[in-house]
Amino acid sequence: MLFRIIAVVVALLHVSLASSQDKVVDAYPEKPVRVIIPYAAGGPTDVVARSIGQKLTDKWGQQFLLDNRAGADGLIGMTAAAGAPADGYTLLLGGTGVLTSNPALYTKLPYDSQKDYAPIILVSSGPFLLLTHPKSGISNVADLVKMANARPGELTFGSGGGLANLAGVLFQYSAGIKTVIVPYKGAAPSMTDLMGGQITYIFTSTTAALPSVKAGKLVGLGVTTKKRWPSLPDIPAIAETVSSFEDVQVWYGFLAPAQTNKGIVTKLNREMNTAIQSQDVAQRLAALGSEVIGGGPEVFARLINQEIAMWKKLAKDANLKLETP
Repeated sequence: MLFRIIAVVVALLHVSLASSQDKVVDAYPEKPVRVIIPYAAGGPTDVVARSIGQKLTDKWGQQFLLDNRAGADGLIGMTAAAGAPADGYTLLLGGTGVLTSNPALYTKLPYDSQKDYAPIILVSSGPFLLLTHPKSGISNVADLVKMANARPGELTFGSGGGLANLAGVLFQYSAGIKTVIVPYKGAAPSMTDLMGGQITYIFTSTTAALPSVKAGKLVGLGVTTKKRWPSLPDIPAIAETVSSFEDVQVWYGFLAPAQTNKGIVTKLNREMNTAIQSQDVAQRLAALGSEVIGGGPEVFARLINQEIAMWKKLAKDANLKLETP
């Protein structure tokens, strides 16, 4: 009899807890939501966060406030998000570098991309562009490979760091060429030197590159996706020439601290999917050179796991590692 009473009490507690959790989800959000962005203000992530945040504000009547926490290659913002309360009122807008290439490059990180966050939605994705300057004598990827083989160790790759550096190293390995890596503190100074002819080529995001390509100041040799990018149909995919080159994309997605109520994650995913399918948001993302992705949290989680494994293999093969800043 005692065991039956205990079983009934436990069952009632489960029902009560489930009912309480349902109420929390139904009422969410009851106050403003903070979105931590581990990048400097004014970049493409701000456009993504504001576009979707405004849609959610319109839907629920609560503000989604941007909190840019740049510095230390994203570690400051990522650590802040990992340590935030798992109540749905602190979200993270993370990207390729902080979520997948950092774990491959740094010997030690204060956060774990696969354990410290609950993926909500993969918002958008776009390629890097392989660029050269108009007077380089290089008009396509095949020209670049041929010149690099003819002049081993002479051509220079301007590395803006992070994922752009990994894309450049992957290109060298895939094409079987050796070029000199010239490090830069970001994409902007590398583009300036490329325009001046001080270096041979770089990899950078479409957002940064397109104005200079359209103005004829730089030449787009290839995109880093397996197939041509829909918004850049005249620029070939690198894989058309170097078939072993992996699919490398710049993507962004929303996450919450681990242990966040699954019902809240599901609710956010549903409304964010609706938001990114709206014409105005899709157009804003297209202007950044990105394509809307969407889908469930499991799609985003799978991508994070796959890319961490890919970059870790490349980092090991190329002996790439960084000390935690």
